[in-house]
Amino acid sequence: MKWSLTALLVALAVGVVLGREPTGVGSQGPEDGLRMALARALEAARPPAKLDSALYALSRAAFGAPASPLVPQGVAVGGPVQVEVETAPGQTEAAQAAIARLGGSVQSSYGPLLQALLPPAALEALAAERSVLAVRRPLRARPQAIVSEGLSVLGASSWQQAGLSGRGVKVGIIDAFADYQSLLGSELPANTVFRNFTAPRSPDPCDSPQLAKHGTAVAELVADVAPGAQLFLAQASNSVELAQAVDWLLEQGVHVINFSAVFPGARPYGSAGTSPDFFVETVDRAARAGVLWVNSAGNSADSHWAGNWRDSDGDRLLDFAPGDPFNDLRLRSTRASCLAILLLWDDAWGGACQDYSLLVGYFDPVRGPQAIASDDRQDCSPGAVPREGVEITSLDTADGRLYIAIGQRAGAQPRRLHLFVFGVGGLQYTVPSGSVLPPADRPTTLAVGAVPVSTPNNIEFFSSQGPTWDGRVKPDLVAPDRVSTVTYGPGGFAGTSASAPQVAGAAALVKEANPGWSAPQLRQFLESRTVDLGAPGKDNVYGWGRLSLGQPPASAPPPMAPPGPPRLVSIQPFDSVQALVTWEQPSQAARYRLCAALDFDFTFGVSCRDIPMADAPGALLVGVPWWDLGTVYYRLQACNDLGCSSPVPAGAVARRLWLGPNDWNFYLTAIGVFGLVRTAAWNASPVPGKVSDLALWTGIANFSGGQTVHTCNGVPPGQGCGPRDLESPSGFVSATQGFPPFGAIGVALRVR
Repeated sequence: MKWSLTALLVALAVGVVLGREPTGVGSQGPEDGLRMALARALEAARPPAKLDSALYALSRAAFGAPASPLVPQGVAVGGPVQVEVETAPGQTEAAQAAIARLGGSVQSSYGPLLQALLPPAALEALAAERSVLAVRRPLRARPQAIVSEGLSVLGASSWQQAGLSGRGVKVGIIDAFADYQSLLGSELPANTVFRNFTAPRSPDPCDSPQLAKHGTAVAELVADVAPGAQLFLAQASNSVELAQAVDWLLEQGVHVINFSAVFPGARPYGSAGTSPDFFVETVDRAARAGVLWVNSAGNSADSHWAGNWRDSDGDRLLDFAPGDPFNDLRLRSTRASCLAILLLWDDAWGGACQDYSLLVGYFDPVRGPQAIASDDRQDCSPGAVPREGVEITSLDTADGRLYIAIGQRAGAQPRRLHLFVFGVGGLQYTVPSGSVLPPADRPTTLAVGAVPVSTPNNIEFFSSQGPTWDGRVKPDLVAPDRVSTVTYGPGGFAGTSASAPQVAGAAALVKEANPGWSAPQLRQFLESRTVDLGAPGKDNVYGWGRLSLGQPPASAPPPMAPPGPPRLVSIQPFDSVQALVTWEQPSQAARYRLCAALDFDFTFGVSCRDIPMADAPGALLVGVPWWDLGTVYYRLQACNDLGCSSPVPAGAVARRLWLGPNDWNFYLTAIGVFGLVRTAAWNASPVPGKVSDLALWTGIANFSGGQTVHTCNGVPPGQGCGPRDLESPSGFVSATQGFPPFGAIGVALRVR
């Protein structure tokens, strides 16, 4: 018998009422009351497909439903709400027309994303449009401040004494810049250029005046380290505005971009799916244009939890610890104010099928146990993403705590989950590792963690840590925080937001000293000028260590030996004709050599090409075979003028294309990682709506020893299954594509 999550919660709570001893949650109140509140929250109507829970609550409120704590921060019921609309392929104009017809207006657009103002009463109607894949709250950049002594710790003073100030170098900063004009000619260069890309939206009571001038303090720190650099200030707060800001900065010819913020809820790098990854056309495009992107690593190490799904008592609530379904958030007072809670898990971004819920319980001083649920539909539709979020502007509690729970809907498979809390409060169960957020998690960013300026060999307790979603080491290095600015006062600027701009300023000094250096050369130099802290070598706490520039070089240091091989190489599907290879870049590399062969032993059909490091900054797109049963194996080497490293496997791709492109059409990627095989499959059919069932196998599918390990049903064209890390005793993995009732065909790859 299958039980729904709601029914199980009600049954458990009723069991307590009928005579079971109540279980206390600390000294705060009975657990059964919280479970009943969670059950009531889940019994409420779920949002329709394509509309997120908070916007649905706002829509219902516009039609007279009781006010909900889930209504987005700062939105007046009945007033226009700013939304992000993901449009279906080729349907952008139709979606724009629908927005206008429903009384809304498009503020800006970038690719398939529209930023619009819409009456709350029109939200459900817009989500029902065929031209629309999803209607969501816009993803907003979150500045990484906890709200210049760093020069001596960085070693920048000797560079300035040598006459280096960043002259001739252009540094772009994307942030918010209130009051920057008052510092022009004093703390900021007089030739600073400003451009505002933000669009009007409803006032938000959680918009802090301090954070409104966050970018002004960031700019001060860049100018402290590189007073001769010209600054270009681009004001932006969400994903569409970020893309427009990057376009403008590239037009200005900047050499370095500093972004002291993260995007909670954005698609992690290395995740599969078809949901737009707007960092490809922003951060990665800047890197392809020769720009060094410096990013704060984030301040989430002490407010993050991660773990695999576990439910020992079968109540469909995650056990954070044995017998404990709640992760208590201890507040500084009895009022919860300006909090954001985010849940992510391992599933396809676009086409997510594993349905989880984020639940927040609390004890209201008057009404007793209450709960809020973010319960979007992960129904395998093209706009479904593995994300739930709760934002709280203000609510009163009896005990100064919130009780966070994670629910699993019937049919959802176990997944690895990540929980983040943004705002003031202490989380009961935390896991610092894996707390780096986009875009700091990308190979194309130089991610900067924080150490206190007074004790620079110790990591800040909040400084986000790796590994990334796909297993790479982050951050890349650390730099001081708790430094002084005119904007925030003596010692008042803490957080990785303060660390990153000092590294951006240091990059400007190095660029002036070596104007011919590329962005990867600047990065390699900065990473080589570090004091190793923590575990030897690069680690997930300090990266390569604390930046210490030392003496300025007279010229580019020549390589002393061939580079070491690329590390942590991985491969996964990117689109229907290309796969993506990623790796950790070794020092001393100037270019990469990619070789392909038609057999595992590299004896047949071998071809190689050299790629400048600037064109392959830790990531490279490779081709997928275009013929049926085509198989290509890849190897990668790092090279410089003294030679190349030993080759390392860069994965393999195998294709089925039978009987023709409109029939069975998929491909498989695989690579060995940490004793397992990272495996993924991709539905490459060009026929819109031609969904298929994809399965990942250990061994050879449908042969002795072959075993299905993971299945994805109803995968649309242009979406994938995996990646999943599988055991492979036979040395083979495979994938199948099925179109019930017509059967399935498969393809296999040798991995050792």
